[in-house]
Amino acid sequence: RRTGCAPNAIPCLAPAGPARLERTLFTPELALSWAPSPHLRLFARSARSARLPGWNLLARSTAELVLMPDETGWHHQAGVKANLWDGRARMDASGFVARTRGLVSPLFGIDPLAMAAVATQRHDMRNHGVDVVVSARPLVQLELSATLGWQQARWTGVVPAGGPNRPLYAPDTTASLSAAWRQSLVGTGSVLVPRVAARWRSAMAVGPALGLTDGISPGGWQVAAALQLEIPDGGWLMSLECENCLDQTLT
Repeated sequence: RRTGCAPNAIPCLAPAGPARLERTLFTPELALSWAPSPHLRLFARSARSARLPGWNLLARSTAELVLMPDETGWHHQAGVKANLWDGRARMDASGFVARTRGLVSPLFGIDPLAMAAVATQRHDMRNHGVDVVVSARPLVQLELSATLGWQQARWTGVVPAGGPNRPLYAPDTTASLSAAWRQSLVGTGSVLVPRVAARWRSAMAVGPALGLTDGISPGGWQVAAALQLEIPDGGWLMSLECENCLDQTLT
């Protein structure tokens, strides 16, 4: 609150409680890795995350300038990294389990500007899933890559009134494919590289703020393409690109 601000004036607001807050949060992290061979590595990681509490900075009145609860969580991950066929193929695969406690309403999609009471409600979230990334170069000119992600982000317990039934912007499945061909232009020293990439995601909750009646954005594909000309002499790169080439809108 700045000197000279009238009570309940905007934007000069004063918190209803103490103006100073101190917290001590313990966030340990443990990571292990083991390479049974030069081409294979196993890894595991466990960490505790924490988001420092604070005030509802989107408040429009003193009554809405409430204190948010602590947000803490644990994230456990384990996986494998492999380098195969003399470096022609690489794979990263991992699985994870996560638990978050004390998520606050701005992450629910609830409007904290109009719902000061709901803004302080806590909720817990659990999530688990797998991530796979594969890249390959079967030919000198050909580059391929693919990714796959799957998760199950869900609330635990009863969802507060007015909140979405599942966490926002957390699709169950995502996938992508990309390919590039590097063609040398004889006599010029340049390389012509056509590229294409496609990504897909399943439906996900986005909340009512975007105008969707059920708060769910449908899944779908988006495709991007590019034609690049690499000119090593001088370090030039010329590119003609197309984003969302199929004109598919994903919220």
